[in-house]
Amino acid sequence: MATQKNLIHEVSSTTGSGNFTTVAVNGKVQCGDATNGFGTGGTPNVFDYFISNRDAAEWERGTGHCSALGTLVRDTVLASSNANALVNFSAGTKDVTNDIPAAKQLRSDNNLSDLGAAATARTNLGSTTIGDALFIAANAAGARTTLGASTIGGNLFTAASASTALALLLASGTVCVFGQTSAPTGFTKVTSGNDRLLRLVNGTASTGGSIAFSTFAAATVVGSTAISAAQMPPHTHTYDWLVLNPNGQPGGGIGGWSSTATGTTGGAGSGAGHDHSINHNITYSDVIFATKD
Repeated sequence: MATQKNLIHEVSSTTGSGNFTTVAVNGKVQCGDATNGFGTGGTPNVFDYFISNRDAAEWERGTGHCSALGTLVRDTVLASSNANALVNFSAGTKDVTNDIPAAKQLRSDNNLSDLGAAATARTNLGSTTIGDALFIAANAAGARTTLGASTIGGNLFTAASASTALALLLASGTVCVFGQTSAPTGFTKVTSGNDRLLRLVNGTASTGGSIAFSTFAAATVVGSTAISAAQMPPHTHTYDWLVLNPNGQPGGGIGGWSSTATGTTGGAGSGAGHDHSINHNITYSDVIFATKD
């Protein structure tokens, strides 16, 4: 099949009705270019060409190939200034380009943008394949029927509504999480649990606990605790005392005597409990559980 490429433009001074020797135009692509052109060879490399003589009323459109870079083989003439036959080109500069025939620019059997009705577009795309049958379907239901099959994938398209299609993907009773107040169509909101946190487990799913999330979040202090002596860190207190000698003088002067005294420091504290501040006001988003009907 003849094909098109971008920016194909060569010139030639060849005369006659045989092969053309061409050279590239600056900045443009040669037909035989292996990267941006059509390469060289036979049938797989056929393309549409157009030859026009700048110096004479001679032109030719057809399909051909390049036997080598810079050598155009004119295989089939589609139209020309010589009654649609090979042109025996005279002297002069000839432009050689990759032609895009009008029939391929606006193909009547495939064009959609030029059609006046959707029905005509569907007809133009009609065939026996499933892909094209989608376009010839008279309506959405017909398109779904075209894709209908015994498999879940096919039945998704034959479903008459979104909820019916969803039923094919989720078994009845499946519990889902939704970030909205009401359950979507086809689901029933679960109301047995409220004001709870979610816990990820790798075993049996269950529920538990006794403190509501809002209660936990509203707590600002930890519980009050009275510290006992056993809970206090070990520590000592020091104090000073005086010992009298027989003469009533302070200290234990020469010839005096001494004695040992014991005592305790004064007590303080009431033994009342105390607490510590805490902030549980974490951010959150509400979700609901809903089961598939």
